[in-house]
Parts: sequence; C-alpha cells; structure tokens
Amino acid sequence: MLLPAHAAEVDKLDLSQSTYLLEDAEGELTIDDVRTPEQASRFVLGSPKVGLTTSTYWMRLTVSNPSLTSTLWWFDTGNRRLVSIDLFAPDAAGRYIKQSASAALPYAARPLPTHDIVFPVELATQSDISLYLRVRSDDSVGILVSPRLWQPEAFRKAQNAEAANWFLYCGIAFALAIINGSIYLLARDKQYLLYACSVLSEVLLVSTARGGYGAAIEYFWPNLPNLHIALGSLSAAVTTSFVFSFGAFFTGMARQTPRLWRVLVWILAAALLFNFSLTALTLWHQADLVPWIHGLVRLWGALNVMAMVLGSGFWIYTALGGNRPALIVIGAFAPLTAAGVWISTMAARGGTSHAVVLMWASLFELVVMSFALAHRFHAEVKSRVAAQQSLVDTLKRAAVDLENKVSQRTAELKGEQVKTKELLTNILPNHVIDELAATGKVRPTEHKQTTILFTDLIGFTQASASMPAERMVSELNDIFAAFDDICREEGVEKIKTIGDSYMAVAGLSSDQADHAQRCTCVALRMRSFMSQRKEKSAFKWELRVGLHSGPAVSGVVGKHKYAFDIWGDSVNIASRMESSGEAGKVNVSAYTYDLIRNEFDCEYRGKVIAKGKGEVDMYFVVGMKA
Repeated sequence: MLLPAHAAEVDKLDLSQSTYLLEDAEGELTIDDVRTPEQASRFVLGSPKVGLTTSTYWMRLTVSNPSLTSTLWWFDTGNRRLVSIDLFAPDAAGRYIKQSASAALPYAARPLPTHDIVFPVELATQSDISLYLRVRSDDSVGILVSPRLWQPEAFRKAQNAEAANWFLYCGIAFALAIINGSIYLLARDKQYLLYACSVLSEVLLVSTARGGYGAAIEYFWPNLPNLHIALGSLSAAVTTSFVFSFGAFFTGMARQTPRLWRVLVWILAAALLFNFSLTALTLWHQADLVPWIHGLVRLWGALNVMAMVLGSGFWIYTALGGNRPALIVIGAFAPLTAAGVWISTMAARGGTSHAVVLMWASLFELVVMSFALAHRFHAEVKSRVAAQQSLVDTLKRAAVDLENKVSQRTAELKGEQVKTKELLTNILPNHVIDELAATGKVRPTEHKQTTILFTDLIGFTQASASMPAERMVSELNDIFAAFDDICREEGVEKIKTIGDSYMAVAGLSSDQADHAQRCTCVALRMRSFMSQRKEKSAFKWELRVGLHSGPAVSGVVGKHKYAFDIWGDSVNIASRMESSGEAGKVNVSAYTYDLIRNEFDCEYRGKVIAKGKGEVDMYFVVGMKA
C-alpha cells in the first residue's frame, strides 16, 4: 500500500485488500520466525476477517512511505473485543518493537485512548515498512480485523462523531425508559415496565455487543473491561428475552397461543443458559476452552434465529387476521429483527457485524413503539375515570413541585443574570450592552475617525497542521490573552480573532481623538511582547501588524449569538496594511502616518502594491520619538 507523498491528502487508508496471512496453528511462532524466508513464503493474500478459529494468525501489511519525512499514523484494527493482539513495527534502526493490547485491559492502559484497539505507528521516510499483526481469539468474537491507517486527528473526529451519535441515542432511549417507567407506576400495567426494561437492554446491547458502538467503555466502566466483555456476551440474550416478553404482552401471544409462547420461553431460557456459560468461559480466557466457546456461540446464534423466526411468524399470522398490535410490532421490530438475525447468523459463522446497524434499528423501534404505547395509554386513561383522577392528582403535585422549583430557579436566575452581564462585558462594548438590554437590538453607528489594527502570526497555519490541537490552542490563547491585556490598558477595543489573526479598533468612543496614537502604541507593545516571547518559547512566531485610519460603521449582527463588528473600506485597507507588511514590522498607511508622525518615528516604504487597492503609500513605524 503506497502512502500519498503528502500525508495530509488522505484521512485514512484501508489495508484489508493488501493483507497477507500466515496461520500459526500451535501459536508458537515469534516475530523472528515469521520473517525468515521459509515462513515468509507461507504468507498468502487473504481476508483479515478469519472468523471463529483456535489458531493464531499472523498478518503482514506492507506500507510504502514516499514522503521525505517520517509520519505518524494510527493503526486501527477495527475491532473492540480482541483479547490477544500484538503489533510489531520497525523502529528507526530497523528493530521490530512489540506493542500489545487487549479488550481485557482498562481503557487508560490501551496503547491509545480509543474505542477500537489502535496502535501508534511511526513510518520511516522513503521506505517500505512491513507491519506484522499477531492475533488470537480467546473468546466468542473470533478473529475479525479491519486494518486501517488513520491520520490521528481524522480518527479523533470519527470517534467523536460516533460518540455524539451514541450519546444522542442514549439520551432518547433513557428518556423513553423513564417515561414508560413512570407510566407503569401510574397504570400498574406490566407491559410498560417490560418496555422500559427492553429499552434499557437495547441500549446495553448497542453499547456492548461484539465490542459495542459508542463510548460506553470510556465513560461508564473504563476500569472494568471484563464487565464490558461480560455485558457484551449477555446483552443480546437479555435483550431478546425482554423484547419477546414485551411483544407477547403487547400482542396477546401468551393468551392466544399459549403453546407457542411456552416453546419460545424454553428457547429463550436455553439461549440464556448457553449465554451465561459462554460469558463465564469468555472471561476465563483459557486457550484450551476456545473450541467450547466457539461451539456455544454457534448454538446460541442458532437458538436466537429460531426464536426470531417463530416470533415473527406468529406476529405476521395474527396481523393478517386483523391483530392491529401485531401489525405495529411487525413494523417497529422489522429492522431490529433483521439486524438481530444478521448479527446472530454472523456470530454463528464467526463473521463480522456492526453495532451501528443495531443502534439505528433500535432507535426506529423505540420511537414507533413509544408512539404506540402513548396512544394505548391515552385510550386507557379516557376509559378509566379513576385512573384519570389519579393522574390529575399526580399532575397537581407535580405542578406544586414545579412552582417551588420555579421560585428557586428564579432566585438562581437573578444570580445568573449578573454573571451573564459580566460575560457580555467581555464580548461587547458597554454602550452596546446597554442599548441591547433596553431595545433588544443595536442600531449601526457611523464613526468618522477610527484606527483599525490587524495582526497575523506568520507561518502559523502551516505549523498548526502538524501541531497537536491542545498545543495549538494553548499557543493562541497565550498570545491573544496578552494582546487582550495590552488593548485594555491602552483603551483599544478588541473586535475579534479570525484563526491566528487579531483585530482591534480605537476611536469608537467620541473621547478618543488620539485613536491613531493608541493603536500605534498597542502595535509596538504587541511587537515587543512577541520579541520577548521568542526568547523563552519553544515556538518562534513572527508577528506582522497593519494599521489604517478612516471612517467605519459598527454594529451587532446575529439573532441568537450576537457578534459586535465593524465594516467599511477602512477595515479592508487595514487588512491590506497587515498582509503587505513584513515580519516584526508595524506597517501603516499614509492616513495613519499623518496622524502619528509628531509622536512616532516612521520609515517611508514608498508606494507598495496592495491587493485590490493598487499602489498605496506605506510606512514602517520604528518607535516613539525621544
């Protein structure tokens, strides 16, 4: 697999199609053994998704790095449940360094803090690098690897996106479980309790089955990996039991076909028994138990498929006979049943499956069945006056509690309003805050004389591409915080930051006739700060500053998140002064020079071409006059 010459051109590389496999039936080969000519010739191109097996497998993946510099990638196995996996990668001297990982390790003990099992890999410059992956299956998942190389930042974004989807799903599911649990307390109808339990079990299934989807192990039990593995084995059987029990009550299966229901109960009980045994053997992590584990996986998968086929057959048959609840169950559970059959089948075959399919199928079922149960509850409430009165009394008590909470929150709100005013003071000028509070809007204001300042950190955009995100933000925060202090001390209004650029203005107040002098002092102090900072900082940033004086218009834009800004041709010219300047220099226009020439020594640059403005007279500010 050939990496692009510029690593930033791609976010990830799929290595599945270029994986060579070597079966190690006895599990005794070492990295030195598999690199010998004799063993190397035994590697054959194949799929890294081997499935259920008692053998150890070596996978060889060769990557060519044409880049002139070594690059750091993250090697993603695409698996969350492997309990024995080692990666061998060469260091700069060509020695193969071993990294080991396991789903049985605490989250913080993994090579990288990721949901999948991921290793950091440094690829040497202009060379072919062979990576060796040693994988053994000690539990119910089998050897299922999807090898990919990721840019670290791209992997973090993908993981964060997955976690965001999972949190959204969990939030909806927990809300529905609470609602249906509350309805059970009111109506004392078991189907609502069963549904609340099935909702929670589905969340557990999505979060843990075959490694799970989302960030459960990171946020719920990071130091209990064996609990995650145990729940991954048990969640499917528990979910199947709750879902079928709820479906039976909702559609009247136990009443209409008691024999079929008893058969299903026995099947589900056997599946639970096999699953408990499977969980115990999986947590034991004994190599000689692997054949038993794989056998139980196949039996459990077959029982699940049988239960789903029988249950689906009953609901389809009764729906054709006019059973409306059965029709609703079919529509709601069709995606989830299909996903369950697929995952059970793949588990029995030792194949791969993705919990994200379960998540969306489950979410669909949760929403549909919640509406159905809400409709049924509404009908029951209308038909039973006593239950209706009980609900009204409950709502009255809730109203009293809410009123008390409102009173409490009102007092808290007043305190928060003070904090909000303080926060707004850091965002908007005082006269803008007062006008906004009084009228709900801010009228644009024309300013005949202002001085606008722009700065830019030279080379920051290129350097930030290889800089860790935390360090990049830390650098900008350190610099811009100092700029904020300088502006405040000189009476200059900060407008905004744009990436690594900083914008400020003086002259918005009528009492700032010396706006040009104030901005020039700010620019010189900023330049001095950056020079001092370079002497002790690891990153040596060069600052470019541009000033221009002239009319401008200020105002507030936005509806929900207000932003104070200024506009006008003077702003554009000030930006050109910055971009036309030089590192470590303060570049001003002739308009600004005319205002500050009595207080500051300036060096005439001549006419300089500014983008979109043609040739413009420019000056470098040398310093204050003695």
